[in-house]
Amino acid sequence: MRSLIVCLGGSLLLLPLLESMLESPFEPPLDSQIALQSMQERTELTTAYLLDVEQPAVEVKARALRAIGGRRAHEAFEGEVRFGAVRGKARFAHPMAKKWKLEHLPAFVARFTSENGYLIPFERELIVDKSPDCAWNVVLSPGRIWSEKGDGGWSRAAFPFLLANKLVNGSLNCVGSFVYKSGKVSDLHVQIQQETYAEFRGSMVARLRLGWTIKKLAGSRQLRESFHQELEDSLPRRALADLSARHKGFDITAFTEDISAKDISQAAVLYRGALYVQQTTGPRGPFPFPRFQRHAAYSLTKSMGLGLAMMRLAELYGPEVYAEKLIDHVDTGSRKQLWSRVRFRHCLDMATGLDWPDRVDSKRPRYDEASPRFLEWLLTWGRDKKLALALDQKSLPVQPGQIFRYQTVASYLLTTALQHWIEKKRGKHADIGDFLRNEVFAPIGIRHMPMMRTIETSGARGQAILGYGLYPTLEDLARIALLLQQDGIWKGRRLLHAPSLERSLFRGQQRGLPTGVNLSDGIVHYQDSFWGLPCKIGERSGFAPYMSGHGGNALLLAPGGASYLRFLDSKQYVLAPMLHEIMKLR
Repeated sequence: MRSLIVCLGGSLLLLPLLESMLESPFEPPLDSQIALQSMQERTELTTAYLLDVEQPAVEVKARALRAIGGRRAHEAFEGEVRFGAVRGKARFAHPMAKKWKLEHLPAFVARFTSENGYLIPFERELIVDKSPDCAWNVVLSPGRIWSEKGDGGWSRAAFPFLLANKLVNGSLNCVGSFVYKSGKVSDLHVQIQQETYAEFRGSMVARLRLGWTIKKLAGSRQLRESFHQELEDSLPRRALADLSARHKGFDITAFTEDISAKDISQAAVLYRGALYVQQTTGPRGPFPFPRFQRHAAYSLTKSMGLGLAMMRLAELYGPEVYAEKLIDHVDTGSRKQLWSRVRFRHCLDMATGLDWPDRVDSKRPRYDEASPRFLEWLLTWGRDKKLALALDQKSLPVQPGQIFRYQTVASYLLTTALQHWIEKKRGKHADIGDFLRNEVFAPIGIRHMPMMRTIETSGARGQAILGYGLYPTLEDLARIALLLQQDGIWKGRRLLHAPSLERSLFRGQQRGLPTGVNLSDGIVHYQDSFWGLPCKIGERSGFAPYMSGHGGNALLLAPGGASYLRFLDSKQYVLAPMLHEIMKLR
């Protein structure tokens, strides 16, 4: 235990601090501000409120979700926790909110342990809810345990979790809070604090019943050791403002040009292995657990999922995988002739030469994400039904590879083909989602990556989608940026096929296809699931590769090695000002 000496009204006070309070200021709730907060009385989320089962759920200020006082928890927390289903008090402006039952939270069971003030869940991947009465799956993340003066010997716990829409990759960042003592546990207070879900911005608060069975869990020691190593391996975090102090002419105001800080869930510049984190407030105040905050990636998944999977496959089995025919790996039925010219690369390039039947009258680049057919496909359950809808297209008056037509279903078709391809290479139990996790994410230190799959009514494990559906943290995205900026090499080991990476990142002679997006420096291009932002590289014109996702999510790789990472849900896709600034970092 360390202490902090504070002078208040001429008196010296010795305040106890948890070791973790002296960590980075980007890791609330037990951070360097708590010592001063400990002089204040808690007025929200009191023990009395949490223990009174008759109390209705009430939305509280963001600071109430953090520790007020820095004392250690009176006891550790370990065992099995049962979360009861509940209907929360919600306000969503979108007319589909009630139909989709967004206010309903699912019931589930999870296991937890604790160590050094951290509350650690065993399950950190997607917890799938199979009830038709709920729109959400759940992703749990590590939180905190502590105690506060005036709580009558009860310990407190709070943890972040994600409500992840079962069908469309939207997510709500929630915080759960409860108190516990001697095998007893209060209700759980749940509150949305942020979201990566532009169409369904709103608020929700709920309180649900918890059941806690204290038990020594198998594997808890190994889990605590693994979590400790995860913290040790974390990338350094500093304030974005530090770059202005260290680099003359670096303008941090460019990072909020035309974008409100309240719309940014998280953003940072990655420079020389450290994350320079942008100060964001969110719609309801700073999120209490930024290190473990997850986000819906949306179409970032196309690049960090399919794009990286293809580069890894090319490294292991040869670049010929890009030239594989779709019909050799997907049952196209009566449409075999229609799809006979399409190869894996065409799907990756969004250039299959086909489109929905009502959109084949033009040779122009188009985006199909708002079409009724796409929305029908998006809301369809089951691998085979999704496949049938995705294949129901007609030929454009061009050859594959000639015209850019942005279609998430092209990514889904490629994922389906890769599932068959990997089974042929590794056996019938192989899975393309597991391949991505084990061959790319795990080697670069990404220990968890929740991933959407198709929903099968039989209860069978669904197929990874990989056109959307990943839920990364800011650090996960930073590690992917590092891998790409290091030419596909991690700690001396090559993971990604070098020539494929060069092509994907617009470093070679090939420039992909024009997308129809015109900027002052030229036209944005698309290649191998990566976008190319036109820019000047020295005296010549070139492209800065980037990933883009719905709402404004982005990972931008600048020539010179710096990167810009952003999770946003205001549908603002501006990146040129950010590129201009990070290109100053050498």
